[in-house]
Amino acid sequence: MCGLKRFHRCLQQCSKIFIPLHDNMEEYWILLVMHLPEKKVEVLDSFLDVRSRERRMDHARDVMAMLQKVFGTETT
Repeated sequence: MCGLKRFHRCLQQCSKIFIPLHDNMEEYWILLVMHLPEKKVEVLDSFLDVRSRERRMDHARDVMAMLQKVFGTETT
């Protein structure tokens, strides 16, 4: 988390942040796309397994919460 602080105040120049997330339970990747100006988040997941979807969404929420701790209102 400390390594991310070097990007503090640099996010104003970004319109999107792409974050690959790994699902260890199924050896599968999803992509979290943060649209900063619109204050929206998109989760790209081509594996439509309803049982794993909630776990992946929880993982995405955890990552977003961590980013908010690091960057504050820049990622709200």
